[in-house]
Amino acid sequence: MEHRDMMRRIIGEALVEILPQLAPIIVKDLTTKAKAGEFDDLFQKIEFESLRHIGKGFGKIIHSQKVTDVLNGVINETHVTLDELLGPSREKRVCRPRWMAMYRLSRECGLSLGMIVRVLKRTEHKQVIYGIRRYEELLEDKKYEAENEGC
Repeated sequence: MEHRDMMRRIIGEALVEILPQLAPIIVKDLTTKAKAGEFDDLFQKIEFESLRHIGKGFGKIIHSQKVTDVLNGVINETHVTLDELLGPSREKRVCRPRWMAMYRLSRECGLSLGMIVRVLKRTEHKQVIYGIRRYEELLEDKKYEAENEGC
């Protein structure tokens, strides 16, 4: 028997013994959190923590705290929910914050287009390119308006 197969067997046997003891604790904790209304927060935390693993195939590990900070910053500045930001809505009040998130994830976190697609649950990188360009246009318009405000 190979060393790898032997390790798999040992780990498998250990899991069979440990899981029945851990399962009730995990279920009780999740049930308690769900009853307290904390399940969504727990799920978001797990989801954000899992972002760290998405980038491994691209030779980059995402620092999930920075991604979380950017998304929370956008949410706080624009008063949209995370569900709206990640959802399919095309409303202007949701699209512009989504563009801001795309821009900031690209510039502040250095994420690739593919990573931003995954983080914001989009379907194509073209959507991210469009969002970043649109947000840059909005920034230029605001800068132009600020410069010519006193004229």
